[in-house]
Amino acid sequence: MDLRDLRYFEVIAELEHMGRASERLHRTQPALTSSIRRLEQDCGVRLFEKSGRGIRLTEAGKVLLKWARRTRLDVHDAQQEINHFANGLLGTVSVGIVPTAAQFLLPPAMRQLIREAPEVQPAHRSRPNRRAQVAVAFWRSGYDDRNGRYGRARLYLGISG
Repeated sequence: MDLRDLRYFEVIAELEHMGRASERLHRTQPALTSSIRRLEQDCGVRLFEKSGRGIRLTEAGKVLLKWARRTRLDVHDAQQEINHFANGLLGTVSVGIVPTAAQFLLPPAMRQLIREAPEVQPAHRSRPNRRAQVAVAFWRSGYDDRNGRYGRARLYLGISG
């Protein structure tokens, strides 16, 4: 099954008319008919039946409509989650820090991280008897006054030698 065919199927099912669906989707009626034929072939059942001048879903079509909607929402959620991950708004940030710095510097930095990127999971490990490799992490998103939006989120690390 093709996601585009499922999207067309949803609109046709909603409008119950190929001509109106063709206008909304900016596709020809033969292209939409071919799309429905492919879905019917994949499913092995008829999805629509004629109803006067329009069409209506069969029982099998109603089942497919439920799953088509679910699939569309799942694809949207996947795209959004991948986008968040790619932009640093999702994932895990591991911070190793000496206890004295952790007490004073880490809480405000972590509060800001959680506020600006709630899907990021901070992981903290204090190393009291060893030299810390990562001194502290700061999360900062630059605010752009020109367009009223935050810029790309970045993580800044202070490395101790």
